Amino acid sequence: MFKNILSLILFNLLLFVIWSCGTMAKKDDKISVPQKISVELPKVIQPQKESSSSQKLIKRSKKSFAYEELKDDVNYLNGLRIDIEVNLLFLDAVIDDIDKKCKETALNSICKIPEDTLEILFDEELSLEYKKITNESDTYTIGETLTFGDIEFIKRSSTEKYAYNVKMDTSFASNGTSSQTIEWSKNHHQVLSTYREETDSLSSEIKIDYSKRESGEEQMVVDDGYKSRENSSSDKFHFDLVKEVDRNETYRLSSSSESVDTDLIKTSFTSIGVLSNQGGFLRFKGVVELENFAEYEEFDSGGTIISSSYCYEDFDECSVDDESSWVRE
Repeated sequence: MFKNILSLILFNLLLFVIWSCGTMAKKDDKISVPQKISVELPKVIQPQKESSSSQKLIKRSKKSFAYEELKDDVNYLNGLRIDIEVNLLFLDAVIDDIDKKCKETALNSICKIPEDTLEILFDEELSLEYKKITNESDTYTIGETLTFGDIEFIKRSSTEKYAYNVKMDTSFASNGTSSQTIEWSKNHHQVLSTYREETDSLSSEIKIDYSKRESGEEQMVVDDGYKSRENSSSDKFHFDLVKEVDRNETYRLSSSSESVDTDLIKTSFTSIGVLSNQGGFLRFKGVVELENFAEYEEFDSGGTIISSSYCYEDFDECSVDDESSWVRE
């Protein structure tokens, strides 16, 4: 009798262990979509209408072409971030369905899901999350059903940098194609977003590469470019932002931009800087309307300029290559 009871207890214990391990494995294997794909921007260059930091920096007495260009690029970058995070929000709503449909697909192989196979209901909960990202509420209607285009899904082996890859067809125009690809690691510390568009008039690609190190330091590298199919115009932009782990919320940034218009006139600039809640600096060099220029701005924690200098090639009293000769304010 005792032996039978003991056997029953051991059997039930074994079932519990097997069930627990199965549950844990299933939980660990559950795919979650990253919600963060970029480093939070420093306040002094955030695209805000009523930012005291930004306004103080804008209201310098001399023109600051480079800062305005950087601000425009950052504003554009913020728009990209919003678009990608909306795609991630919608992807998260169907990732379990994608995983189920692709269960039998081998690792590192493409699982294809045809358009109109997956759909989501734009309910109140989704509407609230959408509004948090976009600050808009009238793009979709509550109760509306949203369908996906073609989807390609890859689950990679554990030795790969990115564990998952989802490519979504985002084509709407009849004269072109576009796609959004998201690759990410299981812990969401490595996320690569790529958007490609091909139309009759242009070819473009935008990449945002986000990473978080074990130290907590975050980095975002952005590469954006397009080429016209109708003329010789082109544009490319590179932005590298690192957020350090310290009390001062220190950021290191560098960027470069180059555009060529239809008359083959090139505008370009580069910038480097260090920004924190203690202050910082931005240094610019570039070419505008065939004229070389250089600028340097140092500001306090509130964004107020405390020193600046600049030089434009047509100035007789300074040389762009000699910072000691620049005009100081």
